[in-house]
Formats: sequence, structure tokens, C-alpha cells
Amino acid sequence: MKLKTIIVLIIITLSIFLIYCFNLDTKIYYVNISDLQFENIEPYNELIFSNLEKQEKLEKYIDDFSNKDYRTTDLIRDIEQNKAIKVNNKEQTIQNSLIKADILTLKMGDNELNYKIDTTEISELFNYCDTLINDLEELFKIIRKYCKEDIYFIGFYNNHSDYYDEIYNYINLKIKDIATDYEIKFIEIENIKKSEEHLKIYNNIMEN
Repeated sequence: MKLKTIIVLIIITLSIFLIYCFNLDTKIYYVNISDLQFENIEPYNELIFSNLEKQEKLEKYIDDFSNKDYRTTDLIRDIEQNKAIKVNNKEQTIQNSLIKADILTLKMGDNELNYKIDTTEISELFNYCDTLINDLEELFKIIRKYCKEDIYFIGFYNNHSDYYDEIYNYINLKIKDIATDYEIKFIEIENIKKSEEHLKIYNNIMEN
């Protein structure tokens, strides 16, 4: 009797294990949100998308929430209000996208900082950086509420003169520390207008 019970238990356990293996979701749901658009360059997100598609590892790719006019506060508002878009004629909400994302790449804040650099004295820029840092921390907080998987934040780069290096070093250092608190991987960059930089970002993410 005991032997029969043991055999039955073994069969049940094995069956459950096999069902789990056959139904294991190995496909990747990839979401990219950015405030930048790139011309004459295959950006990091398209490199990731192409690689996953080529290896037949892609479940879904969503880049439709990206917007070149986005401010950090705009994205926070869209998440709070659960903005919906059409993807392949189906409604897709941003909260649902974040919940399902296995990989999220995030590039935000560049437009805001570039605008301020073009219109503000450097003595006031550090105060503005503190405001932007607070906004980004709020963004990390709300995104982590929905996305429990891998998040990559692409850092700031100085496309102005060396005169502003101190500003960029300051904001990158602060955001890197905050990203660590939210278990977000911070990717440092030099010049995102070059194809080689996108390849570096791509390799960094795919290695992880």
C-alpha cells in the first residue's frame, strides 16, 4: 500500500513538472519608452527588437508610448491615468504594458535638460537638475509599482560643450544612486547620436 502511494505521488509530481515545463513562458515582452527620436541610426531599442525577433524569443514589442515631446511629468501623468493606445487595432494601456514587460528600457529627461541649458544661466541649472531628479525618482517609483522585471535607464549625455560637463556628471551621479534604490540598471553613455553608442547600450542590455 505504501509503495503504491509513493508511486502515485511520484507520477503526480512528474506530471505537474512536465506540465510546468511545457507551459513555461520563455518569450520576452519588450517595452521601450523614450523622449528621443533618431535619424540615420538604428537605435538600441530596434537592435534589441531585431535580435529577439530573429531568435524567435519575442512575445511582443511596444514602443508606441515614446514621444519626442515627452516630459517626465507627462509620462508620470500618463501612467497614473493609464493612457491607452491602439496596437495592431487592439487597445493597449500603459499600466498593462508595464505589468507584462520582461524588459523595459527608459530614456527620459533629455529634452527638458537640453531646453533649460539653451535658455538658462548655468548658476540656475543645478536647481533645475534637482527638480528633474525629483521628477525622475517619482517616475521610478510609479513604474516599479507595475513593472517587477528588468528596467534599464539610459543616462544623460552632454551634446553641448565641455562647459556643461559638471552639470551632466552631477545629474548622472544622482540618478544612478536613485536607480540603484529601485533596482533599476543605469547605463552610462557618451554620445547617443553615434551608432557605436547604441551598439554599446544594446550589448550591455543583452549581456544582462
